[in-house]
Amino acid sequence: MLGMASCSEDFEVAAPYKDVTVVYGIWDKDDTAHYVRIQKAFLDEKKSALDMSKVSDSSYYNNISVVVREISAAKQIIRTLPLEKIPDLAKEGYQKDPPANDQGFFQNPNNGYKVKTQLDSNKTYRLVITNNLTGNVDSSEIPIVGTIYTRTLMLGYEMFFARSSSKFALNIEKTANAKYYEVIIRFNYTDLNVVTNDSTKRHVDMTLGRILATGESLRLEVVNSQFYSFLAESIGPPPNSNIRRKMGYVDFLLYAGSNELYQYELVSNGQGGITNDQIRPVFTNIKGANTVGLMASRSHNFYLNYNIAAQTIDSLIKNPVTSPLNIIK
Repeated sequence: MLGMASCSEDFEVAAPYKDVTVVYGIWDKDDTAHYVRIQKAFLDEKKSALDMSKVSDSSYYNNISVVVREISAAKQIIRTLPLEKIPDLAKEGYQKDPPANDQGFFQNPNNGYKVKTQLDSNKTYRLVITNNLTGNVDSSEIPIVGTIYTRTLMLGYEMFFARSSSKFALNIEKTANAKYYEVIIRFNYTDLNVVTNDSTKRHVDMTLGRILATGESLRLEVVNSQFYSFLAESIGPPPNSNIRRKMGYVDFLLYAGSNELYQYELVSNGQGGITNDQIRPVFTNIKGANTVGLMASRSHNFYLNYNIAAQTIDSLIKNPVTSPLNIIK
């Protein structure tokens, strides 16, 4: 019997065709418009997946209704808002990724759904997708992450990391419905050509790290020497001897993510490599038959245009790690 089973060629790689709905949306309370992509996954035992990928009807529904319901803390529906179908998200600033090679995946249409409203972190929002042909209803309910703040960055604050052995610290205030926080420091600088007087503005982004929402006050610490190493590696020596670097303002980009987004990243990052011996589960928080996807929320807050202290500029010029950058005052 084992020998007969090993010789069988009746195994079907693809099951008979059926709709599998894929939903993706990450909403931010500080945005004025909120988008969600709703598509079909396609796999058919009688058709080529490469051929199907070239036809938009294989990926989009023409017969669904999409609404979002705002729900109070007492679980009462406050209002129901319809989502508008957007034929081309590129016109809204969301360009579809080009094909990775010559497989010819379709580029248009680039559909999505949009609602314009002010989100409230004291309420939850339930996305409801109804297939008007089958009657199937898919839904997902998400909390909204509140705006992220820090009291460290006051007006007139200067970026100071002159002593490489000391630490830079940033305190973040805990916000509603956030599972984790991330901080990025953007170093703006200008390449100056002392011969042609041409100048080019550039920047490099350093991720300070991620912290989980475990306390009322959240603190990120970085040893100052890490800034020197980062700038040396990210900016690198000038392309020729005519280039001088002038450091500009520093921006702090703060982000907070919901538990749904955190769990999605955990599952995605835990899929394993080529030597992995099992298929890991796919994270989804969409309820419904034959439906997978992610609805999550995040928030952001940008603290912009902070000076680098003069003493720190001197250290960048003199420090052996960063002196090859040709930084000037």
